[in-house]
Amino acid sequence: MQAMAGYSSDDVVWLFLIAFSPFLGSFLATVAVREAKGIGWVFGRSRCPVCSAQLGAAELVPLVSWARSRGRCRHCGTKIALLYPTIELVLPAMVIWATLATDDVFIRLWSLLLASVIVVLSLVDLFSYRLPNAWTLALGAGGLIAIGTIDPSLIWTHAVAALLGYGFMRLAAIAYRRFRGRTGLGEGDAKLFAAAGLWIGPYGLPSVLLFAALSALSVFLARRFARQKRPAREREERIAFGPFLAAGLWIVWLHGPLALSLP
Repeated sequence: MQAMAGYSSDDVVWLFLIAFSPFLGSFLATVAVREAKGIGWVFGRSRCPVCSAQLGAAELVPLVSWARSRGRCRHCGTKIALLYPTIELVLPAMVIWATLATDDVFIRLWSLLLASVIVVLSLVDLFSYRLPNAWTLALGAGGLIAIGTIDPSLIWTHAVAALLGYGFMRLAAIAYRRFRGRTGLGEGDAKLFAAAGLWIGPYGLPSVLLFAALSALSVFLARRFARQKRPAREREERIAFGPFLAAGLWIVWLHGPLALSLP
């Protein structure tokens, strides 16, 4: 088939992926919810989590089905979590972001894989405060293969970055526990940071960590300020660090590490 007039074949493929991404986003949201609950998702059909009614094709059209049902299950009337339409919008936004950031079709495709995995990891961490080994391993393997296809000479450098990333996060976790007497960073955070090293190499890791730390601190302070009138015990909150690491990885992957201009 000839490319559409005025568009290259790569552009046509990418326009298709942008149109497909809301469906992928809906699927990823379902995967994340089931993964967080420890429910199998590979062969399971889509069902209402409250009444267990099986959902038909007409109820699985991203955004449209949610809008037509006014955000409620048509079988039992239960409100559908805003998570689903949100991710159905977030993933296309990430695909468009990657499209604007690079003209390289291979980097765009690897970006779609990266976006898919970090969305699942971020949601699972938000819901259950854990980062499943299978998904962090998939993220790391994807990064290693991506770099191998883009520039094979960088594989060893990025492998070293993974080791450095993991080691740094484990040392930080040990130090935090020693001085604060409680766990601050989990094993999953270290594995996620190691996987980030496989994608962006050693020079990108400091930028990922800086972005993650500053954004997590901002969210923590905003929550603390909003709830400052509550008792201290109720103000103590856990922060899932994985989504912030994932966001930092995404930004550095597409735009590179921060660069300081020295006079």
